[in-house]
Amino acid sequence: GHRSYVKSVAISPDGQTLATASDDGCCKLWNANDGAEVFNLRGHDSRMHCLCTLDEDGMCYQQDPNCPNKGHGGKGKHPGVMAVAWSIDGHSLASGGKDGVVIVFHPNGSIVYRLHRHSESVLAVAFSPDGRKLATAGMEGKVHLWTLTSGEVLRTLVGHPLGVLALAFQPDSQRVATAGFDRQVKVWDVETGEHIMNLAGHREPVRAVSFSP
Repeated sequence: GHRSYVKSVAISPDGQTLATASDDGCCKLWNANDGAEVFNLRGHDSRMHCLCTLDEDGMCYQQDPNCPNKGHGGKGKHPGVMAVAWSIDGHSLASGGKDGVVIVFHPNGSIVYRLHRHSESVLAVAFSPDGRKLATAGMEGKVHLWTLTSGEVLRTLVGHPLGVLALAFQPDSQRVATAGFDRQVKVWDVETGEHIMNLAGHREPVRAVSFSP
């Protein structure tokens, strides 16, 4: 179903829906049982502030009723989607794109927030297990912690000199781990933003991190 490389996949907490993010600018939802495409979400485009469904030429064939850009013009490819993640309750998803935008949306396609703070591509997104925060990481090396109550930035974690490729919250949501092109893994206190520890030893970029349950 995607027309370019798939950059990220995430399964819903109930195991029924798979989300995929691709360089073709789409974030698709699939039925995990029969493989049927459920929804095609498109919103990572500096010209758009909507989730219209577009064809391969960028022409709109399913209009978002809230879209201010009636009848998209099909002027070239749209920025790729680099990361996707589900909230712990399965009611929301977040996607991060090459346009530097993070979109928080419901599985039915309605947008909750469009978050503009990254100056370069967003490479990783993660919801906190308590459902209160979202962490996003960018190619510029910054990690933003957002409150999902208002869509505001709570704090910015600065410590990676290169792009951050991976994020993971501790199960109690008190700490977040970050890793990236600098071959470092850093652990931070979520409430204070304090850098707690640095884990070094990898000889290549670190592309995934995870806490034990």
